[in-house]
Amino acid sequence: MAIHEWAFEVDSDVYVHANDAIKSKPYRCTDPLCTQEIRRRAGSKTPHFYHLNPDADATCGGGEGPRHKRAKELIAKAFRESGKFQSVMLEQKIGRFIVDILIQTDYGPFYFEVIDTHEPEDANWDELDGRIIPFWITNMDDTTLEYADHYAFKLMESHFTTIGHIVTDLKHYELKKFDFSIEDVWYYENLKGVFYFVQEIHKQVRSSFPPNYPKPHYFREDEIKLGYKLAAKRLRNEMKKN
Repeated sequence: MAIHEWAFEVDSDVYVHANDAIKSKPYRCTDPLCTQEIRRRAGSKTPHFYHLNPDADATCGGGEGPRHKRAKELIAKAFRESGKFQSVMLEQKIGRFIVDILIQTDYGPFYFEVIDTHEPEDANWDELDGRIIPFWITNMDDTTLEYADHYAFKLMESHFTTIGHIVTDLKHYELKKFDFSIEDVWYYENLKGVFYFVQEIHKQVRSSFPPNYPKPHYFREDEIKLGYKLAAKRLRNEMKKN
């Protein structure tokens, strides 16, 4: 269950932090899927908001704070104005989830998630086909945050360049090593495996800066044949041990 640090005033989109809220006063949840009434709770715990409806409190994603909203709007605006994407949409519902920014690319849709205090739940990572591009703003101060769009572009370019390199190397390797046909190389699971692998690197690094992606020869032969899906699992296990 997510901790709710922020709320809206009931009749406006003015943010209120739990530290500044009045205990008996009603507020509105900032989660786009929820927006139900919430109240402040403190006592011996860190001040936070809770839903009057216990079921909503258990399922709500926690909403967003003003830093998250500011960064998200800056990035979406910059992505739209760049003309590099087929479309850019804020807060779109994909299956059971609301994604921060949906971008349509030559590789299909990707979901740019701005993360401050709450990262996507495990279900989001697993069910969105490796198409989450996480962008952490946790360590950005207010000045750096105003350049979030600049860092987001660098991360995005690095992300898709890496996918392109891996896909190209995958094609060449499989055609040469296994004498596969073009149809055998370009089956969907291979491409999805590459997406999962690159997403997993972002998830482990937790940064707004492009991570150092492993080179394709970092992978084992069995991982290459499965489109790096095994490699993503191995990377996760290895990083947990370190």
